[in-house]
Amino acid sequence: MSERTRCNYCTLKWLERVAAKTKREVVQEPGEGGTNVYLVPVGRELNCNVHFAAWLMELTDHCDC
Repeated sequence: MSERTRCNYCTLKWLERVAAKTKREVVQEPGEGGTNVYLVPVGRELNCNVHFAAWLMELTDHCDC
């Protein structure tokens, strides 16, 4: 990983902060070889094509930056 690249843990935490500011919730679902992350407006159903935010290969429980 490049020195300028955020690790997946930090990317997920950043998405959680964005979701809180924009009244959305973070939804994680298994994807092809990793995890798909969606930002879904509160009270709405998940639309994979519209709400997709990131694909993360591996999620850890700590920062690896």
